[in-house]
Amino acid sequence: MSDQQAVHIASFAGINNVTDPARLKPGELVRAVNVDIHNDGMLSQRGGTTRVFSGRCRSVFGSSQGLLFAEEENLYLMNADHNAKVMRADLDPSLPLTYAEVAGEVLYSNTVITGSIRQGQSEPWGPPTPDAPMLSMTPSGRIPPGRYRAVVTFFDAAGRESGASESSNVVEFKEVRNGLSVRPPAMSDGVYGVGVYLSSGTNFFRVGLSTSCGEVRVDVFNQADHLKSQFFETAPPGHIIRFYRGRVYVATDNLVFYSEPAPNFHHFSDENVFQFDGKVLLMEPVADGIYVADHDTFFLSGTDPEEMTINKVGQARVVPGSSVVIDAKHLGVEKIQGPVAAWFTEKDGLIVGLSNMNGDLLQLTSGRFAIPDGLEGMGMAFRQYRGINQLVTAFRTGLEDQRMGASDKVSSEVIMRSNVMDSFACSDTVTITVNGIV
Repeated sequence: MSDQQAVHIASFAGINNVTDPARLKPGELVRAVNVDIHNDGMLSQRGGTTRVFSGRCRSVFGSSQGLLFAEEENLYLMNADHNAKVMRADLDPSLPLTYAEVAGEVLYSNTVITGSIRQGQSEPWGPPTPDAPMLSMTPSGRIPPGRYRAVVTFFDAAGRESGASESSNVVEFKEVRNGLSVRPPAMSDGVYGVGVYLSSGTNFFRVGLSTSCGEVRVDVFNQADHLKSQFFETAPPGHIIRFYRGRVYVATDNLVFYSEPAPNFHHFSDENVFQFDGKVLLMEPVADGIYVADHDTFFLSGTDPEEMTINKVGQARVVPGSSVVIDAKHLGVEKIQGPVAAWFTEKDGLIVGLSNMNGDLLQLTSGRFAIPDGLEGMGMAFRQYRGINQLVTAFRTGLEDQRMGASDKVSSEVIMRSNVMDSFACSDTVTITVNGIV
């Protein structure tokens, strides 16, 4: 006769990895593998999966154009039919990618390169800044006396203009009888036009457009259309990219650069920057500001970066790569509305940053669930499945990714107070199991 005693569990409350297992309350779990916990506390076996791509994949991002992910040196775009196309093949396999979607265009970076996906094609993230042109005098024209310099800009297929080049050499006119010749540099990939600007003082004015890198002749100096992008540069590579209120924000080490307002979100300047003490681990925008974390967590309150105030709102160390912005209605917390930011911390578990001017934080799992020290997130996503709202994430320790493997049989287990309370199996399905936290 078995001496085991049956225990009736009315509902399950999820994992508690903070309290001593011997002191857990009824329904609290030490471990829950391949199971879902419903809103009423009931358990069901997690559904299976189907393999659609084989490889050591990383940096997955869902967009309106399809699913983006990296594998070795390749960046792929996968459509709804699970057909994957290589977007570029020069990635560093050791560097994760970060993404942001802006009006159907996906911007990406990995701290070394930048780029964008537009209409299923890989393009530069805005046109590059050209080299300086060469300026010379021509024998005929009506250019007034003065000392002249020229700069050029590049245009991409979408008509976006780059920042201006360095100034050309100076050509001096002493009387009205000559013109100028501007020779732009060679056009880079993704460049479809060249803007030519001339100055005899401080401001530059457009004097020509060209669809090639050939010579542009200037016979008359028309000062009507002045240069608007003189001191702007291309986007800096970064490890986090986000879009907020018409601007793109790029975190590079301990700096957060912000672009000019749309449609010029490809224009950046060294002056448009926030500086923090440590490397930025998190950057998530909500309705009234942006949450940023290094050693501590800050809220950049406001909609215009020129007028934002920076307030310290938290001290628990953020787990990098474990954040997402979702609609508050999916959290089931009363009196909270609009977009909120969710992320993991090592001490307090899951944190929610509210969408208000104060940057108020909610600790949803404090005292019940914590993340082991030294883990790094590989992304977080919101998922609705079988009527359950889920935040799904995976972690890695140091440089070693959690390994994923597939089988044709799913086995699930629920462990409470270190005893297996229930186990079951389901055949003819495929699952992905992760060594570590699920």
